[in-house]
Amino acid sequence: MKPFPALFSNLKSAGSLVLHPSPQTLKPTSKSTLPSWNSILLDLLQRNQINEARHVFAQIPSPDLRLCTMMINAYSRNNRIHDALNLFDHMPHRDAASWNSIIKGCLDCGELALAQRVFDEMPEKNVISWTTIVDGLARFGRVDAAEDLFWRMPKKDSAAWNSMISGYCCNGRVHDAQLLFEKMPLQNVISWTAMIGGYDQNGER
Repeated sequence: MKPFPALFSNLKSAGSLVLHPSPQTLKPTSKSTLPSWNSILLDLLQRNQINEARHVFAQIPSPDLRLCTMMINAYSRNNRIHDALNLFDHMPHRDAASWNSIIKGCLDCGELALAQRVFDEMPEKNVISWTTIVDGLARFGRVDAAEDLFWRMPKKDSAAWNSMISGYCCNGRVHDAQLLFEKMPLQNVISWTAMIGGYDQNGER
């Protein structure tokens, strides 16, 4: 499944993207065992040595979902969203964690439109997916859009409520945050901290 053919076609024609090796064609280049490659990759990612990690990743035959998602997160942390998207596009299988990671990666790299596109393409969204895009929209000042998605969420946990409250506060809409706070089924420390910070940030007592 490749939901972004047009996107990658445009990037490749513009010369802005170096294709990531497809997991189906990756082949080991040494006699090291798979656990050894995994350990080396994990160590490099912890050190944030992304280029070395990319090389090791290319030696792993059929990397599993966890390793692919870890590479996506590493690319995103280093503002290499094109590499993250390309790897995601070539994954033969995806789970909720990989979808959520690429959505967050797009947002962290300043690509709101891409994040929304991935979110729309996601076949089975969970509460983390919804919360991530709600938080992202609010961070980009799209509070009304964030609010619309928040109320459309089929299920809301405390993180979702807190994210919307924080979104209101960060955009100067403390009154809306207070109203939502009062509607929240169960406030927690994060909820109270968000409200206190919101009032302080906006000069209200």
